[in-house]
Amino acid sequence: MYENNQSSVIDTFTTELRPDGTYLQSRDKGVASIYILKALGAFFVVCIHCRLDSRILYPVIHTAVPFFFMISGYFLFTPDKEGAIDRCVRSLSRIFRITIYANLFYYIAFYLPEDMLPLKSLREIVAFITIGDGLGTHLWYLNAYVETLILVILALRVDRLKWLWWCIPLFLLFGLAAGTYQFLFSFLPNKLTLSRNFLTTGVTCFGIGWLMRQYGAALLRRVKSPALLTCLLLILSVAETFLIMRGGHLLKGDYIITTMPLSALMLLTAVKYPNWGRGSVADSIGRKYSLDIYIFHLFVLQMIAAVNFQYLDIQQGIFRIIFAPATYLLTIVFVYIWQKFPRFGPDF
Repeated sequence: MYENNQSSVIDTFTTELRPDGTYLQSRDKGVASIYILKALGAFFVVCIHCRLDSRILYPVIHTAVPFFFMISGYFLFTPDKEGAIDRCVRSLSRIFRITIYANLFYYIAFYLPEDMLPLKSLREIVAFITIGDGLGTHLWYLNAYVETLILVILALRVDRLKWLWWCIPLFLLFGLAAGTYQFLFSFLPNKLTLSRNFLTTGVTCFGIGWLMRQYGAALLRRVKSPALLTCLLLILSVAETFLIMRGGHLLKGDYIITTMPLSALMLLTAVKYPNWGRGSVADSIGRKYSLDIYIFHLFVLQMIAAVNFQYLDIQQGIFRIIFAPATYLLTIVFVYIWQKFPRFGPDF
């Protein structure tokens, strides 16, 4: 699949995949529609943590984390082996630093004031290292991304990346069995970390995005109307959610059967229309702030909830409606200010 010393035909963050499957190189643009997906994905994460996961919304907002991993795999792909390793190493270096300061931030914000010590036991330390548990519950994504990149780099170095991608169906099936469909596999422990980790979500979604970039031309030739298929799959996803809940079962995992194909089709739709929304507010948010929104929204969410509880006492029904949009907008303001500090800006 790779040839050493082959020059890359793809510039990681600035190359557009045309609708005909060819690549347009540009150092100024990038795929605007994908950045809009990132902005949307950040909002979906906020919705999840604001408890807006009804039967209708669940299949939509739970595409958020698959989005982020797929987009990462899509952007980091290059047909040159050494180029791919270099990109993954540089991305690993950056995300590792971000993971450290994000966990440190939540330690100072939540643990230190209560005189609490995180990772008090060997089990918690092992879970932090291997499964991705973070000091902020949502930070598992960063830890899982670090572990995913390490595994991809190792697979690239020993020329076994295909083997890793062949494992994707197994990881995905295990995630479903240990998560939402655990009621069919009662012998599996009822633990969220079994279905939400760097293998079942990280490698799976990152690999899908990587393969979509690698075979993008063929996909666009065969899938003529990804937007239409996305709408149809969304209907199926809502139906799947309804049937699970109708059967009296909880939506315990982060994804259901239709989540991954729905996320992939939404990404393919964005690839097909790369200039959609260029220059919009959502394009700017996705480019500059999406990752930091993911990191800091839980802190802002807690502050809003505390202020409402102590001072505002907004009626519960109204607060539930405005909670997610308010958290998203105020997090953008917080992140805008945060990035003014050179050490923590987008080039950190």
